[in-house]
Order: sequence, then C-alpha cells, then structure tokens
Amino acid sequence: VLLVDKADFRVQRFEVPATGLFHLANAWEEGGTVQVRFVAQPDILGTLRQLNVDSARSLAVQSTQWTQLTLAPATGQARMEAPGLANVEFPRIHPARQGLATRFTTLLARSPGMDARVHGYDGVLTLQGDTPRRYTYGQGWIAEEHVYVPASPTAPEGRGWVLGTAYHWPTERTTLSVFDAQAVDAGPVARIALPYGLPLGLHGQFVPA
Repeated sequence: VLLVDKADFRVQRFEVPATGLFHLANAWEEGGTVQVRFVAQPDILGTLRQLNVDSARSLAVQSTQWTQLTLAPATGQARMEAPGLANVEFPRIHPARQGLATRFTTLLARSPGMDARVHGYDGVLTLQGDTPRRYTYGQGWIAEEHVYVPASPTAPEGRGWVLGTAYHWPTERTTLSVFDAQAVDAGPVARIALPYGLPLGLHGQFVPA
C-alpha cells in the first residue's frame, strides 16, 4: 500500500497480505492512523477469468471479504482484518463523507441460495458500525449497485434511503426499489416495475431533480 502525502507527495510504503480489490469504500485519518475500508478479492485472478465471456465458466463462487485496514505512518506498521462479512461488493457511503470517518455503508450481497450459474449478487446489505441488515430479492434476481441517498444535506449519517435496480431474468424485467436506510431488512417501502428489462450495468448514481 502506498500512502502519499498531499503536501509534498512523499510516499510511504506498507506491506499487507496479498489480495486484490475492485472497490474502495472510504479512507480517513483517526488517532494518528489512516483507516481504510474496502472489499477484498482474495482470488482476483479467478474472478477476472469468470468475467471472460469467451471462456468456460466455473460454478465455483469466488468469496469476497469486507476488510478493515489500519495504517500507522509513525511506525510503518499495517494491520488488515476481515470481520467476517463475506460475499459482498460495491460499497457506497454518504456522498459528503469521502475522507471522513464512516459509520454507514451500503453493499451488494450474495445469498447462499443464489443460483451458482449466475454471476453477481441477489441482495442489498447495510452496515451501521458493525451491525449488518440484509434484504434478499429471491430466486431469479440479479441486483445492481444500490446507492445511499441522505434524507437531507444535514441528516445524520445513515438517515435516508437506499435506492437500487434489480433484474429478474426469468421474466426479463427490471425494478427500481426504495428502502428505508435504517430498515433495509424490512424490504422496499416502494417499488417500480418496468415492463421491460434494462441492460445490466455496474454502477449507479442518484441525481436530485
């Protein structure tokens, strides 16, 4: 890991266990350390092979890990921990808290019952501190990246809505679901079903009207 000082571009290097990653959630300074939150891809080469549509696909699901990384610039030490939250990806936080301490994160999650032939995720999960809340769409669904929308510019972190699209491949239709960010596990508070399916995408964004 390279830590770059923005004042003079001095680089400090840290050694951590080997892994891969696609998406960082956030990083911030805290008590003389730099805290980094991301989704680790321990078998990133296997995952990349799964994304090659021209090659034979394996039914083995590659596990990901929600990961906490602590960098201590004063000592040059690094500690990487996985608190046990597996098979998640696409972390999103409060859009105004980049570089600030984060207590609320939205992620996609894959349930144990998801069809192994389908690459992707079938649910949404919120993490408030260390407390996860999960909603699973069910068989035949592929969830796309869900975003967190604060209730207002001054709302406390975690208060607001989680929005996301999901594709139901047996019927070839897409839905947009709205969740209370504090109760994702209670299911959508509103859902709009389109009469057709949208092409699957990777990332989502919310723009106020």
